[in-house]
Amino acid sequence: DTDLDTDPAAPDTVDVNMTSTTETAVELVTLTETGNSTSVFAGSIDLQNAAPVPDDGLLQVSNGDTITAEYFDADDGLGGSGPTTDTAIVDDTPPLISGVAATNLRFNRATVVWTTDEASDSVVNYDTATPPGSVRSDARRVVSHSLTLSSLTENTTYFFSVESTDEAGNTALDDNSSAYYSFTTPAKPPTAPPDDEWPTFHNN
Repeated sequence: DTDLDTDPAAPDTVDVNMTSTTETAVELVTLTETGNSTSVFAGSIDLQNAAPVPDDGLLQVSNGDTITAEYFDADDGLGGSGPTTDTAIVDDTPPLISGVAATNLRFNRATVVWTTDEASDSVVNYDTATPPGSVRSDARRVVSHSLTLSSLTENTTYFFSVESTDEAGNTALDDNSSAYYSFTTPAKPPTAPPDDEWPTFHNN
């Protein structure tokens, strides 16, 4: 906001009124310009899931609340002035994981699949013992998750859990109630012996 940049030689400040659906009384937050004459202001306030406490420097919220930030804009760039607001929604609910399964079992690989009720990333923790220490992940946010685990050992039982984190940073972990999910890789198929019609070639 260029009209708030009153001192070109130093960062300026502006006060912003913060409210939420839970705490309707204003908590004042001072934003500071990010540098000399940048006209970009930054600041923060910590959120607390609790009953409202006026003027405690925290903004009390509940899941699903609307947070409103408001300041007075003396020049909106169109010849006018007045309050300027922006809003955000509080998301404190982790994704809901369902349908965890291991599919496409091979002697050296397996695919773990699951679904979530909102877009989130994919993490599989797996190993031959619990708690599993190996990790396979994909940062893309999806609702249908599929990760292939490779370089596995044949005829071996693996234990695994899955995790998904949504855009708001809420993480869900499904470890089958601490029992972990499991699958067993099959034995490696035998190599067919050579014959006259299907000879075996060797690199010497």
